[in-house]
Amino acid sequence: MNVNSDEATVLSAMLHGASLSRQFRTKNIKFLDISLYNVQVSYLAKAKSMDVPGATLHMITLLVFMQGLWTGMHKMLTFRCKNDFSLAFSYKELLVSEFPVELLDTHLGYSGGIG
Repeated sequence: MNVNSDEATVLSAMLHGASLSRQFRTKNIKFLDISLYNVQVSYLAKAKSMDVPGATLHMITLLVFMQGLWTGMHKMLTFRCKNDFSLAFSYKELLVSEFPVELLDTHLGYSGGIG
């Protein structure tokens, strides 16, 4: 009917420790961490041809980690940029009014390619 969070935490830690030990036999226990919220990445990109009149930079936003997916999964993103650029990772939606939406802002430098 109800769950005592302290007891549940201690019981799960005890079962996990027993499953790692050779002295105890337990059923196979799987622990999965999932993403509770959608995480997106945003960056500025140039238009395909900046020579076209009126062509400007525009913001591209991609959903990279969807709600309910495993947090241990690997993700590969490809950016076709020949200049330095910045990425901004953030939650897709506002969670709580006082909770920050921004997770990480980073700047990536272009090394000029391989070889």
